[in-house]
Order: sequence, then structure tokens, then C-alpha cells
Amino acid sequence: MTANLIAGKISLNERVHRTQGNGASFHVHYWGVMPKHYDNVPHKHSFFEVCYVLEGKGIYIDDGRPYPVKENTLFLSKPGVLHHIKSDKSLFLLYVGFELVESESTEKCIKLIEEAKRCSKVVDVLK
Repeated sequence: MTANLIAGKISLNERVHRTQGNGASFHVHYWGVMPKHYDNVPHKHSFFEVCYVLEGKGIYIDDGRPYPVKENTLFLSKPGVLHHIKSDKSLFLLYVGFELVESESTEKCIKLIEEAKRCSKVVDVLK
């Protein structure tokens, strides 16, 4: 499975830099797969990043607030917000960094993204 995910990541990074649909156009900065993610230093992006935990347990720290993460957890890093991940035993992560291309998107989509930037819920466990 890991080899297929890594091959998929490579293919996506080579081919999919933009995606469009339902009035929204997104620039994709990167697609990622990290089978053994431990800790990273606090950092910010100028765009959104969504991470999905396939396996493992850790802590996602967003704007100084810690959130436990485990298998089937989805978390969102918002533009300009300091965040980082900690894990003693590693996390298996899938992730994507993206931003809305406003000039190619509807006003409704622009407003939704602005709301997402202000949203306080950044972690959810999928069932």
C-alpha cells in the first residue's frame, strides 16, 4: 500500500497543479504521503493544508492549542496560522496544500474560503 501511495503522490505532483469544479478553482502546491512522520518545527503557510491520519497517534498544535490526532483524523492548517505536529511513535499522513484561485472562482466560493479561514474547528475524526 505504501509504495502505491508514494507512486500516486509523485504522479499527482507531476500532473495535478490545478483543480476546478462547482465554481471553485484551486492551485495545488503539493500532494504528500509520509509513512513515518514524527515531529516538525512550528511553521506557517500562506495557503491551506489538509492532513489525514492513516495510522498512528500524535498531537497537532494549531495556534498554541493541542489536539490529539489518531487514525481517521482529518486536520486543517489555515493560512497564516502557526502549527506543528508531534508524535513519539510516528504518524502515517496523507496531505495536500492548496489555495483558491479567486480570479477563476465564484463569489460564493470566495466567501466560503474566507469563512474557512475564520473557522475554529480544525480537527475532526471521520467515521
